[in-house]
Amino acid sequence: MPFFEQEEKIDFKKYFFLFLSNWYWFVLAVFFTIGAAWVYHRFTNPLYAVSASLLINEDKGSNPLEGSGGSGSLNASDVFQGFGLFQGKQNLENQIQILQSWTLVSKAVNEMNAEVSYYEVDMGLEKELYNNAPFRIEWLSRHQQLVGATFEFDAQPHSGRFILNVTGEKPRTWDFRHRQAIHQYSDYSVTLPVRLNEVIERSEFAFRIIPVNGATLPEGTYRFRFNTHGALVDYFRHSLTVATVNKDATLLNLKMESATPSKSISFLNKLMEVYQQQNLDKKNEMATRTIQFISSQLGSVSDSLTASERHREQFQSRNNLLDLSYQSQQLLDQMVSLQEQKEQLSTQKSYYTYLLNYLKSNNDLKQIAAPSTVGINNPMLVSLLQQLAGQTLDLTTLETTVIDKNHPTLQQLRSQIEVTKKALIENSRTMLHQSNMAIGDIDKRLAKLHGVTEKLPEVERNFVNIERKYRLDSDTYTFLLQKLSEAKIAKASNTPDNAIIDPAMLAGSAPISPNKRIDYLLALFLGLAVPGAILLISDWMDDKIRNEEEVKKMSDIPVLGNIPHAPDGDTKRTSLLDTPNSPLGEAYRALRQTLKYFIKGKNKTVLAITSAGAGEGKTFSALSTAASFALMGHSTVVLDLDLRRSTLAKELHLPGHIGVSSYLAGTDAIDDIVFSSRHRNLKIIPAGEFPPNPGELLADEKMGELISTLKERFDRIVIDSSPLLVADLFQYASCVDGFIFVVRQGLTRKPALEKAMTDLKRHQLKNIGILYNDVMQSRTKNGYGYGYGYGYGYEYVYGFDPSAKQRKDGKMRISKWMKDKLSNDARHKNQNREN
Repeated sequence: MPFFEQEEKIDFKKYFFLFLSNWYWFVLAVFFTIGAAWVYHRFTNPLYAVSASLLINEDKGSNPLEGSGGSGSLNASDVFQGFGLFQGKQNLENQIQILQSWTLVSKAVNEMNAEVSYYEVDMGLEKELYNNAPFRIEWLSRHQQLVGATFEFDAQPHSGRFILNVTGEKPRTWDFRHRQAIHQYSDYSVTLPVRLNEVIERSEFAFRIIPVNGATLPEGTYRFRFNTHGALVDYFRHSLTVATVNKDATLLNLKMESATPSKSISFLNKLMEVYQQQNLDKKNEMATRTIQFISSQLGSVSDSLTASERHREQFQSRNNLLDLSYQSQQLLDQMVSLQEQKEQLSTQKSYYTYLLNYLKSNNDLKQIAAPSTVGINNPMLVSLLQQLAGQTLDLTTLETTVIDKNHPTLQQLRSQIEVTKKALIENSRTMLHQSNMAIGDIDKRLAKLHGVTEKLPEVERNFVNIERKYRLDSDTYTFLLQKLSEAKIAKASNTPDNAIIDPAMLAGSAPISPNKRIDYLLALFLGLAVPGAILLISDWMDDKIRNEEEVKKMSDIPVLGNIPHAPDGDTKRTSLLDTPNSPLGEAYRALRQTLKYFIKGKNKTVLAITSAGAGEGKTFSALSTAASFALMGHSTVVLDLDLRRSTLAKELHLPGHIGVSSYLAGTDAIDDIVFSSRHRNLKIIPAGEFPPNPGELLADEKMGELISTLKERFDRIVIDSSPLLVADLFQYASCVDGFIFVVRQGLTRKPALEKAMTDLKRHQLKNIGILYNDVMQSRTKNGYGYGYGYGYGYEYVYGFDPSAKQRKDGKMRISKWMKDKLSNDARHKNQNREN
């Protein structure tokens, strides 16, 4: 089973100690993230939320003069019927788009006087001062000004002089009256000595700095900038959010997020004020046009009434006529009634003619006079005019928000308007034809009445005609006066179709960004999570052996012992011979005791020491194991069979051309390749020169003869074998009594160990044990380990106490402790075996 599939459950204890052993990384990371959060809060202007609410009345017709209708009621919706001001429903989405439109925002910005922005600088942090700056800029509107540049100065107490620094990247001079750029610079930098209240004039700008209170400014660093109208409109439009409170309500919520809440409050209030005024202006505009239309009709009727009244009075005075006879009065009443009907039809005919000409020649469909002004109550005409007014309003709204003028929605609305216009033209033509027919019929009836009047006496007949003309002009004048009065009252009574529910105010006292509590919690979390994640990833990615438990999980081969890490300077090949009582010597003595049971008491034993790869300590372990046997009085020889890259001869200062390879090649005898060491019981047989065919040489019969001869001469033969990366060991494995596989902490890789264990099992080798080498707690990634117990003593003697005498005493104490421990371990093992 692969090594990464061996772990079936999470070892929480392992990860706890992994984090605990690397606590300093967590402290450093938390310190850094908390510090970064503090710096971010210190040099970031807080954002505040500002909101307002506006009620949109979907049902139009809030005029207080609206009544139930009827002959005697004054109904404003009747006055303006067909125009759509008092009937129908407003499109809520259209109102949202209107509030966010460039035109409306531009009107609000015009009334704010925000062309100059003022700032205070504190430790590099710029804070805008809106309506509370200690100075104001009085600038000349006829003079161009520099926009896109920063004007900065340091104010000193009790001083009206300072240095003004003007800097900017690609600034431009701007004509505020015509709202156009004049000249653009690549980079701009100017330093000027200035005084308060004095005009600073250059070709690029002209203004003066006026303190608000007193003759001087408070100490500090101040800045100001000129803003173009378009830039201000774009800023407020992008910051503004308009949305409904819920889908069933017509209450709109206007929101802004700004570092200068007072500026946003001022803008929102001004925007709602402009929106209401625009709505009222549209109503009043239509009412004004209606009043103008009636007034123009009144002018001509008034002149006619004056003339007919004078003619009537003169005729009565000249003929001494006070009243008409009964017959004449009846004829007069009928003729007046028919004439009034004809005049009304003529007026309606004039309106239809006006409407046809208007629809054919004028594209501004928002300014059509209401049909009710001439007494037209045609439901079809009224409905079509309402529909046209709504479509025109939708088109105007979308044109202010949609950039692409060929947008499909705009095209669709234009098509709908054309269809509605054609229907209106057809309806107007039909009504015009009907009016002509009705006028012709009245003319016939009037002609008959004229024939009857011809039979009356001449004086009475003439008076009837004069009286008829007078009454007709009087009734028409009275009717128009009534309509004019109604229109004026309706205009005066107009109110907006919306109401401000909540003026702009802060949505809570705390800033919405940055949120200190959340940011510091996030910083703490990141300070703990980032190093934790790095440690977890590195642990997951790490394929090196870190503790003995990992070795045991990957193989059922027993672990014979743990070899502690030797301090720097104490890693010579002969360190066990030089310092036999060191903890390193104690470890190999413990290994020697374990090997007694491993080799089952054989007098002559051959041990092969190998590893998964190079650098894992097999040569050192071979020498140290052999030295341990030699110190016990056993004649021991180290046989170097690493014929590929051995460094044993060089490190022990032995000849490099004599050794196993020369013996197997037949150039040297056994006695020639055996070298003495510093201990009389320990001999060394180096590898010799590296042959081109090491595998074939080791499989030669002479290899078996060599081992047999050495077994006759020595009690213990310790073979320093090649790593299992190559198959050299298996060439002479039949001559070996036991195998020691060296695993080095922090170096041996799990895939290599897995492959080596597979190779050992495939060749069915027996008497195999693992030696866990170079154990040091600081290299155990999980922070706790199963390291060699007296490794801590070794660290105590050599790491913390520099005194030579104390080191010697420490060695003696550790040696005595280890002897007692090993003796007890051996006694327990014998008892267990007997049981």
